[in-house]
Amino acid sequence: MNEVIRELNSLAEALKKIDTAKVARRVGPKIAVLIQAGFDKGTSPYDQPWRPLAPSTLAGGRHPPPLTDTGAMRNSVVVATSKDMVTITVGTHYAEFHQYGTKNMPRRPIVPWLTLPKSWEQIIADAWADELDAHFAGLGGKGSVKP
Repeated sequence: MNEVIRELNSLAEALKKIDTAKVARRVGPKIAVLIQAGFDKGTSPYDQPWRPLAPSTLAGGRHPPPLTDTGAMRNSVVVATSKDMVTITVGTHYAEFHQYGTKNMPRRPIVPWLTLPKSWEQIIADAWADELDAHFAGLGGKGSVKP
């Protein structure tokens, strides 16, 4: 029993030394690509198409997909990483109206809301698996945490 406790303590110490910033740095750029792809395709992070532009909006000179004519909102998206997280900022003052919708404007989400899309979950899981594999390989571990 003492051997099991020693091994668990050793594992706990090894896990404390994992560089979570590396995980965030692996995740951030891939999330940024997914956000930009949403603008390209005119879809939410959940791959749901944004509602088409209204005929009056099209008549005013805008073009599909929505939210892409000037590029201002798209270009204001910043994906930053830190020690423990990935932070997404959309820097235009009107982004929240598109994210949540208004009485006169349909929702066209740019970033996830409440739950992460499966594609984002997979990016995060893969980054953690890569980091755990690299970390434990450096400690003489064998195998992989990837299924």
